[in-house]
Amino acid sequence: MNTPLANAGGTVPDGPDGPDEPKPAQEPLATAQAALQDPRVLDLYKTAVEMADRVSARRATANAFFLTAQTALVAVLGLATPSLLKAPWWTAFAVSLAGVALSASWWLQLRGYRDLNAAKFTVINAIEEDLPADM
Repeated sequence: MNTPLANAGGTVPDGPDGPDEPKPAQEPLATAQAALQDPRVLDLYKTAVEMADRVSARRATANAFFLTAQTALVAVLGLATPSLLKAPWWTAFAVSLAGVALSASWWLQLRGYRDLNAAKFTVINAIEEDLPADM
């Protein structure tokens, strides 16, 4: 006797004791062997690691940019201090506000890279659990 599938419209053969029971979760070794048999898993792992590396490189580039911008701002302030003392009060306030805005955007961008890398490494670690070798 066959049991109709609710979602596919096909049939599933019954076992000798009635309808087939759900299969227990695969053993870790079976999962690892399946990962080896499916090259897409290894390709996905390689891609995820490469993307995480690229995010780290972009983070380093962003750090270099913001460090250069902050250093330039401090250098300009150091050179312009005598003229800033004679300038209206709002000039020093505007320059200080620019420094704070630059620092805040730097921090927000680094936090975004950190969160992105954390998500990528969560995926990488999940894939590594199914790979046969300890990494």
